[in-house]
This record gives sequence, C-alpha cells and structure tokens, in this order.
Amino acid sequence: MTDAGIATTADLFLTFDAPILRAADMLAAIGALLHVAEEVAAATADDARFDWIVETVSKSSPLAVRLAPRARHRTGAGVAQGVMLRVVDGMRTVQDEAERPEFFTDRALKEARDLSKLTKAHGTTAQVGVVGQILDVTPRLAQSVDRILEPVYRAYGSVEGRLEALNVHGRKYFAVYDDLTGDRIECAFGRGLGLDAIIPAINRRVMVEGEISYRRAGDIASVRAESIRIFRREHELPSAHDVLGILKP
Repeated sequence: MTDAGIATTADLFLTFDAPILRAADMLAAIGALLHVAEEVAAATADDARFDWIVETVSKSSPLAVRLAPRARHRTGAGVAQGVMLRVVDGMRTVQDEAERPEFFTDRALKEARDLSKLTKAHGTTAQVGVVGQILDVTPRLAQSVDRILEPVYRAYGSVEGRLEALNVHGRKYFAVYDDLTGDRIECAFGRGLGLDAIIPAINRRVMVEGEISYRRAGDIASVRAESIRIFRREHELPSAHDVLGILKP
C-alpha cells in the first residue's frame, strides 16, 4: 500500500447547478456527500475507510465532480463499489419512501438532509450517482429525514452505556454509546442535573434515567436526563474471593 491508498473501481459523482453557484455551497455539498459515504462505509465494514481523490471537475453547466475513493486497507477496496451503490440507493430510499436504509446512521441521514437543503434555493439542482445509478436530489429528501428522525412518543426509563461526549457550548448535552448496539444516544440536561454530576462520568459506564423520546421505528431519539449513575470499573468490583467471604456463615 502506498500513501495514495489502494485504488478502487468505484467513483461517486456529484453535479450541482444554480443561477449563482457559491463556493461555500459547492464545498458544503461535497462535504455532506462524503460524510454520508464515510458513515455508510464504516457501517459496512470496520476497516472500510477511504481517502477521497478528485478525479475530474467539469466546469460546464452543471458543475460536475467525480470523486474516487482510495481505500486505506485492502478489505475496503473490495467493498468500495458496494458502498457507493448503498449511498445512492439509500438516499433514494430515504427520499422516495421516508424509510431508514440499512447502513444509514443518524449522521448519514443528517448529512443527506444538509445536501438536500441546498436545493431549496430557487433554480438550484443537484444529482448524486455512480455508474448506472443517478439520483435527482430534491427538498423531499430533507422532509423524509425529518420524518424518520422525528420522535413520536415519550416514556420514562433508563439507558446504559459509556459516556464519551459532552457539549457545553450553547445547548448543553452529553452522549452515551449504548452497550448493546453502539448507538449514540444524545442526553439533554434535565432539571437538577449539572456538570458536577456529568464530568466524573466521562469515559465511564453509566445508567441515565429520564424521559426517553422514541422514533417511529422504536429506536431512541434522545433522553432528557434527570439522574445519572456511574458503574464501578472492573477492578473496583468484588472478587470471587470477596464474594465467598461474604457468603460464609
């Protein structure tokens, strides 16, 4: 393997056309599409990671960019074409059926929504595709993502996992990664829950109790956290010898 990575046969196309094409919009469109591809690749195989090469740029109207993934590992090279097809087919499923495709994480959905939102401007069009598969991206894609991610009912309960993210800029929240699924669950600060309770829990297994918002598919959208319990680390748990000592009469 060279620094340029392992060449694949899968290319991803993006066309973008607008009466006035701002550089910021074009960069945002490319970035959103690449983030979708990276999320789908990571969900497909643990070592399906790519570096992206701009193969061609057509300056005629519409502006067209052909992006080529360079796999960092040989396994990634083997699945690259399937990943790119999943990106396009998945975005089509979201746009047309308002359903979450396999391999599409919350972040992939949100990035696809950002790409779609760029087409809301009057006269702006966008397409994504691979050879033989082209999708016209419309504002309907953003509407479908909102429907998929929208909470539909709430109930009091608890979630368990590792607390690995904390944001205190603007809206305060922390994120717990579910023990079983690995899903990222965003937890807002409830009444009476402050940073003094959260900071000691960073990088620890926790149980968070509060109001849980569920999506239509039954997965968790978010939690309004009212309390948090930090589990002991493994070396802090009683040993078998300690337990036997407790049980002896």
